[in-house]
Amino acid sequence: MEVTVRRLASIAVFVMLALSATCQQEFRGKWWLVVVEDLGLPLNLTFADRDGEVTPLLYSPSQSAEAIVPSSWSYANDTLRFQAKSLGLKLTLRYTAADETFRGTMRQGLARFDLNMERSEGLFQMRRPQEESSIKVEGYSEREVKVEYKTRKGEKVILSGTLTVPDGGGKYPAAVLVSGSGQQNRDEEIFGHKPFKVLADYLARHGIATLRYDDRGVGGSEGEVKNATTIDFAEDAAQMVKYLRRQQGIDGARVGIIGHSEGGTIGPIVASKDRKVAFVVMLAGPGCSGGEVILQQNRAALAAGGVEQRLLDVRVRCMEKFFEYMKNGKESDYEKVLDSIVKAETSGLNKEERRAVGLSGIEVMQMAQQMAMPWMSAFVELDSKAYLCKLKCPVLSLFGGKDVQVVARENEAGVRQSVPEQLLSVRVFDDMNHLFQRCSSGRVGEYMTIEETIAPEVMEAVGDWIVSTMSKNGQK
Repeated sequence: MEVTVRRLASIAVFVMLALSATCQQEFRGKWWLVVVEDLGLPLNLTFADRDGEVTPLLYSPSQSAEAIVPSSWSYANDTLRFQAKSLGLKLTLRYTAADETFRGTMRQGLARFDLNMERSEGLFQMRRPQEESSIKVEGYSEREVKVEYKTRKGEKVILSGTLTVPDGGGKYPAAVLVSGSGQQNRDEEIFGHKPFKVLADYLARHGIATLRYDDRGVGGSEGEVKNATTIDFAEDAAQMVKYLRRQQGIDGARVGIIGHSEGGTIGPIVASKDRKVAFVVMLAGPGCSGGEVILQQNRAALAAGGVEQRLLDVRVRCMEKFFEYMKNGKESDYEKVLDSIVKAETSGLNKEERRAVGLSGIEVMQMAQQMAMPWMSAFVELDSKAYLCKLKCPVLSLFGGKDVQVVARENEAGVRQSVPEQLLSVRVFDDMNHLFQRCSSGRVGEYMTIEETIAPEVMEAVGDWIVSTMSKNGQK
């Protein structure tokens, strides 16, 4: 028995030495990169000397500069197994020497992601030249503001933001910047980009003031978020419009709203109730109901990802049937209802096909939980057309032709059908995504890797239109 144990120990040592030697020869000092599409999250893999041996290290550079060190790992038969127990993280990656790639899966908790890690020059770095150029405040001033009010529900809300006003005296046209869905800070910071900071800088340099603010529960802003809906967030925006009108250096008769994504719905909601709103700019703003927008974005995102039409149709049918239930059914166990719909619609699909369209058991559970959230259930029912048709002020509606979140074709048509022609200006930027970056596919996973935060021609289109529109109305 003693001989057997010693022999096994010798074998184990030999295997570990072989693993270390393999890593030293093939991988030492090299880097691999993948951007996890569903998360817009870059991950780097490298192999470095640690405690006397070459060890795989994982980096999530957008989250931390520190390496994720494995609690255990192995490399055998061209397969790397990496585990970080403290994060609930497991990677299983197979190496292909022909193209020097690691392909496999990452699991964290209940989530599972496919990884295709390709050779890179080093640690992924987010370069944001537009943001860097806007750090120097020239030609305008900025100051912190705070607005407190009680909502129609009697709840206290505190909104903190930044007021940006051009230098030179006089009274300037101005806009409240309203962010898209999800709680974001005043810069609408997303995937390492700060679109509203860059846009505010551009507009100020061209004679237009702005007020951008942290959403409830973010930065310096406070307020009920868990049960809040788009209508509640529109109430916040309306308060910021009223505040902006009263500020020094602002022409109260020329205050409008620039909204991105969900903010592109909030702008029309506010303007349909407040006739003093001078203009509305919709940046990828919906022209359809929330339910239609979600179905459109599912089709577009899956198609951009190469999912075949028959599978794509299954996904959309499941969602259509569930949305119909949400409209007509009573409040109940969404997970049970959705699971029943999915099982009926996917009866002919195998496990991989269900996973390809996001209809595995875990994904159905996560989707049902999301749909049960007050914001989501209200958004599905919310129809932008009901507010767009009531507008009396000029409207600029811009879309990205490769946008997979608010699809240009259907939403442009919805806006054109709803807003009186004499008030409306529309433009589609064919090669741009939802953030108005020039892009390849338009998929969310590209956002972070693109250096451009917002295309200059888009900012120019917004600035020129505001100046021109306000001048046409006899307001200079």
